[in-house]
Amino acid sequence: MFGKVFSLIQLTRPVNVLITFLSVLVATVLVTGNWVFARVLTACLSAALVTGAGNALNDFYDWEIDRINKPFRPIPSARLKPREAVIMAILLLIISLCLSFFLGTPEFIVVSSAIILLWAYAAVLKQVALVGNFVVSFLGGLTFVYGGFVIYATIASLIPALFAFLFHLGREIVKDVEDMEADAAQGARTLPIRIGLRPALVCAAVVFGVLAALTPFPFTFGLYRWPYFLVVFCGVDLVLLALMVWLLIAPSPRNLRTASAVLKADMLVGLLAIFLGR
Repeated sequence: MFGKVFSLIQLTRPVNVLITFLSVLVATVLVTGNWVFARVLTACLSAALVTGAGNALNDFYDWEIDRINKPFRPIPSARLKPREAVIMAILLLIISLCLSFFLGTPEFIVVSSAIILLWAYAAVLKQVALVGNFVVSFLGGLTFVYGGFVIYATIASLIPALFAFLFHLGREIVKDVEDMEADAAQGARTLPIRIGLRPALVCAAVVFGVLAALTPFPFTFGLYRWPYFLVVFCGVDLVLLALMVWLLIAPSPRNLRTASAVLKADMLVGLLAIFLGR
């Protein structure tokens, strides 16, 4: 029983769920003033549950591909059946919709739209060059906008939403390069399959370069304080630069896996930078 529960939790990819939870939370502290704790917590939970459901759906649709490049995941390792992943996803989505309904119409619409996009991404869009990458990146940015809706301060959430969009876009391209062989075997048409490994990594480097060029602006214009600039420069910009130089020099499967993991962890550093900067 414990093994089944652990596999279901692993299916949601808890780190991704935590990042979504914290993203909404950070978005709610971007504006000083009074906000209702219960309302913020409800928004954080509803967004986190959507992320968990989306990851479960991804594992359901990708379990044959994962048999090649990620056989340790719950479904290809036979610890869970594919239908169990779908049931888990549907339950999480229903709970998330119920939570967002009590927050208000804008929040309910955002969550409903995110669910539709996530399901379309998992089923079809992720196999289309750049389209799937843009969908995931859009949803990453939408997390901050959702937090802005909750405290009626959407404008303030647009800066971190843009940063999140660019960060996710670069990381998604790196992940596609990492999964290139397995995706090609299943007939997917991702960006690295269409244009090649190194050109795809160059595209990711350009995206991260644009992100690094934009990150100083909130500090320069007095929107965020100096702790933001210090953390984002040392903990995000320099890390992105080093990773992309490393991958362009030695794009081995092991290095790509390591880079993907580092990028996921670096999202937390970016959230910390924004939190400290306010």
